[in-house]
Amino acid sequence: MKTLLITAVLLIASVGCRAIDLTADSKTNQPNIVFIFADDLGYNNLSCYGAPKIKTPVIDQMAKEGIRFTDFYAASSVCTPSRYALLTGRYPHRAKDKAMLRWIEPPREKGGISAYEITVAQRLQELGYATACIGKWHLGDSEKYFPTNFGFDYWWGLANNPYRKAYKNGVPIYENTKIAVQPADLNNLTKSYTEKTVDFIEKSVKQGKPFFVYLPHTYPHTPWATSKEFERKSAGGRFGDTIEEIDWSTGEILKKLKELGVDSNTMVVFTSDNGATKATLRPPNLSNHPLKRGKASVYEGGIRVPCVVRWPGRIKENQVVKNPAIMLDWFPTFMAMTGGKMPDDRPHDGRDISGLLFGSGERSDSEFYANFIAGWYRDTTRKFGIMQHRSGKWKYVALNDGELYNLEKDVSEENNVKTANMEVYNRLKKEFDFFTKSIGKAPAAGDIDGDGMPDNYEKANNLDPLYAIDSYLDPDGNGKTAYQEYLEKQAKK
Repeated sequence: MKTLLITAVLLIASVGCRAIDLTADSKTNQPNIVFIFADDLGYNNLSCYGAPKIKTPVIDQMAKEGIRFTDFYAASSVCTPSRYALLTGRYPHRAKDKAMLRWIEPPREKGGISAYEITVAQRLQELGYATACIGKWHLGDSEKYFPTNFGFDYWWGLANNPYRKAYKNGVPIYENTKIAVQPADLNNLTKSYTEKTVDFIEKSVKQGKPFFVYLPHTYPHTPWATSKEFERKSAGGRFGDTIEEIDWSTGEILKKLKELGVDSNTMVVFTSDNGATKATLRPPNLSNHPLKRGKASVYEGGIRVPCVVRWPGRIKENQVVKNPAIMLDWFPTFMAMTGGKMPDDRPHDGRDISGLLFGSGERSDSEFYANFIAGWYRDTTRKFGIMQHRSGKWKYVALNDGELYNLEKDVSEENNVKTANMEVYNRLKKEFDFFTKSIGKAPAAGDIDGDGMPDNYEKANNLDPLYAIDSYLDPDGNGKTAYQEYLEKQAKK
């Protein structure tokens, strides 16, 4: 029973089939997208987020020239499910292969992303984009799971983390579906990714094609390695070396965009798949500070990540955005930017955040979930389920018989305020239960999102039949959720 926490509703339909008035003609002037995805880079591991030792001047400059989000979330606290969520716009619990709920580590772990899934790369490819995945895939270790089957024209990188023990002949680098290098030179991995990215951008521009480059870096995930130019240069130790080399890499990509004259038509996003790992929470880096815990936890240190977005002339400079958003939002946002469409035969969990990026509005709600706890912090055993729910400033955690935090006053999650706010707690717990149950019901015939309301009813009442969360929001501010109103109308029949 609540009103919408954010009232400005952004309808993807309102952008129609053109690029949200940002380009004169979305068919001839499609924006390019470069998405840089660090691995295990924590909330304060960039100097623009307060890193005490690590220096990242390039990404800091990106933030000055664009947007720095303070409350941006991964959909999971570990690698594989976070990547699945980014590329599909869906919580990992919707995946056909439940390997997407945990990290895949060969040779023990099997499985991968299902052929059922539709990725943002596939949709952009259909729009005529040249698409590349350059970096660590981590959604399956055999050919049927590889990026070239999921919308990427080109792939150069690792199938998984560089665990030497998992590969008899050393860690392989793949080019499309074949092993190109084995063993990989881990010290020059970031340099290799950078060269391949720059080459792909250059070729795409020569071909006159818009491009989407997804660059999931291997580092700063362990084992740490850098080229000689960055070895033992950071005051943040070897961990810091890897991040400072990624900062250099980002600079090389930005330099190439300017050199080719496409800088003003390219959105560049820099973010991380989850929080920094436990080993880096200590000095000198104090990763994730001031947030609680880190990777493999659904406290803020595991899921709140840095996110910087730059697009000269389109995104206003030097913005700090405190409105929360989540990795799931990029798929619908990129569709809005390019005139593409979300898949309409399955539930999706992201919202178009064009309004936040371009100053025309806000996210249509502030409801978020995240999964996975490894038990590294001795507060629980390993759990793959959805374990937390953020609603505006409030956060419910499904541990210790339920916890409640006010993130506006307590970003470090030190004070469980459940007892003093039972009405809020009960609402969030009810929403959590409703949403997690809806996942198991979806997609259903006539009710794609599994929220209990028929698709035809949702369409007739300006609700999204693919988005389960809107069922427990209050769209008209009368103190009743959309689902309550539906039940009342049915009772009157």
